[in-house]
Amino acid sequence: MSSYITERTVFSHFYQFPDFLLRAPVSQTAKLAYMLLYDRARLSQQNDWQDDGRVYLTYPIKNMAAALGKSESTVKDVFNELRSAGLLKSEDGGFSKPNNLFVLIPDSGRISQWLGKAPSISREK
Repeated sequence: MSSYITERTVFSHFYQFPDFLLRAPVSQTAKLAYMLLYDRARLSQQNDWQDDGRVYLTYPIKNMAAALGKSESTVKDVFNELRSAGLLKSEDGGFSKPNNLFVLIPDSGRISQWLGKAPSISREK
């Protein structure tokens, strides 16, 4: 049963959803994945995970698949979609190590382009 939010309600953990994502030309699954990556990047920032001043994170594909309730191949497609949109970059982490992921925040010019378009609503696979 659901209950109303009251003055004593203790809120559960939540994720930040950057407002530019509402208009980003990516699928809904990619938006959710970006939100998870963004949250992980904030944690990496707090823990000083840096490479040449750039905050990086690792997020195994199977973990992302479990978090999103999607297949690993879907997550690979989503990562490629985020790379193509300029929202994610990955670099080889080294021998037997996961890739370092860099969450990118689009510049104001790119966001302005997105704002001129209707929200992206695509059919999910």
